[in-house]
Amino acid sequence: MKTIIRKTAIAAAFIFAVVTSSFNANAQEDNLVYEINSNPSIGITIPNAVGASYLIKNQNGAIVYKGQVKSDKTFYIPTKKLGTGKFCFYIGSLAIQSFQVK
Repeated sequence: MKTIIRKTAIAAAFIFAVVTSSFNANAQEDNLVYEINSNPSIGITIPNAVGASYLIKNQNGAIVYKGQVKSDKTFYIPTKKLGTGKFCFYIGSLAIQSFQVK
């Protein structure tokens, strides 16, 4: 039960952080769209998730980037390391947010 509540809190915090991000993102079909030239990185803040593992998978399900949340501060993922395409951000096995890099 605690795990479900924690995952829900993490998901809500992440979605709030992405929505209020200062990056130039345009919502299209419930996805965030980042222009690779104007967004050299994507900032992510996940409070109360220190130690949690994260993954970014492409639309084929392949892992293209992974790491671990090291603090409550914003961490950045370089868009050039992702390339262009559609992606989904996961905390553990929980899909948090889909987005696109153009």
